[in-house]
Amino acid sequence: MLVRANICDATNVGIGELRTKDKLPSANVVWEFAKDMNLRLGYSQTLTRPDLRELSPFGFAAYFQADRIFGNASLQRTYIHNYDLRWEYYITNTDYIGVGAFFKNLSNPIELIGLPVAGSASLVYKYANAQQATIRGIELDYRKELLWWLRVEANVFFIKSRVDVIDSKIYGLISTGQVDPLSTYAAYSPTTLNRPLQGQSDFVANLKVDVFVSKSKKHNIGFYHNYFSDRIALVGSDGVPNAIQKGTGTSDVVYTYRHNDRLDFRSSVRNVMNTQFKITQTDPLTGQEYVFQKYRTGLDVSFSATYKL
Repeated sequence: MLVRANICDATNVGIGELRTKDKLPSANVVWEFAKDMNLRLGYSQTLTRPDLRELSPFGFAAYFQADRIFGNASLQRTYIHNYDLRWEYYITNTDYIGVGAFFKNLSNPIELIGLPVAGSASLVYKYANAQQATIRGIELDYRKELLWWLRVEANVFFIKSRVDVIDSKIYGLISTGQVDPLSTYAAYSPTTLNRPLQGQSDFVANLKVDVFVSKSKKHNIGFYHNYFSDRIALVGSDGVPNAIQKGTGTSDVVYTYRHNDRLDFRSSVRNVMNTQFKITQTDPLTGQEYVFQKYRTGLDVSFSATYKL
C-alpha cells in the first residue's frame, strides 16, 4: 500500500480552522397562572458549527448518490436566537395538552448547494453559508392514557421559514470578482434569492402509541410514525432549480424492558415499511417535474442495554 501526503503551511487558504469562544445566554420564565396550567416564556442563543466534513475542501461521495460533495474551509458557524412562548395544561399525571409558538433567527445558516458542471449532466455539491434565515411556527402537543395498557402521544408543527441568500451589495461585489463567492455567503449566482430553508418542511407530525404488556409497565412496545411535508433537499445555483424531497412518512417499532430502576433493555426496528424517498426537480420553462433521486434506506435493527450508575 502506498500513501501520499501533502504538507500545507498555516497560510494555506484550504485549511479550515475553528478556534472560538462564544457566550450563549438563555432565560426561562414559568408562570403558573391557574391550577395545573403554566405559561412558559423562553429565550436562548445557540449555535451550529460546521463539522470536519463540511470544512474539508476535499470531495466525497454520499452513500446514496454518485455525485461528489465538497466542503468549504471558509464556512462560518451559525448563530441562532430562539424565542418560545408555550401554554401547558397537565390534565392528570399522565394526560397533557400543550400549545406553543416559536421564532428562530439564524445568521449564516449552512446549506448544501448544487452547481452545474460544464459538459456534464452531473452536479458538484458544496457547503456554503446563506446570509440569514428565519423560522416561525406553532407546535401542538397531546398525550392521553386511554387505558392502563394504552397511551397515545402526538405532536404537530406548522412552520414557515425564509432564507435571504445574499444582499444586492454583496452580490454586486461577487459578480465583479471583488469577493470570493465562497468566502462570505452561499450562492454567487442563486437560482432563487428568497426561499424556504433547506431541509425545513412546512408541516411535521409525530405519532407515538405505547402498549404496556403488564400493569407494572416493565414491558413496553412503542409504535412510532413520523411525517414531513415537501422540503428543499438541495439548493439550486447558476440556474439549476432547487431539488425538492417529496413529503413522506416513516414508521418504527421499539420494544423496551425495564428490569429495574437502573437496567433497561431495548430492541428496535426502524423504517419498518422500508419507505421510498423521492427527490424531484421542476423544469422552470415547461413546469415538468422530473425525478432527481429515488432510493430506499432499508430497515435498521438494533439492540441495546442501558445501565444507570
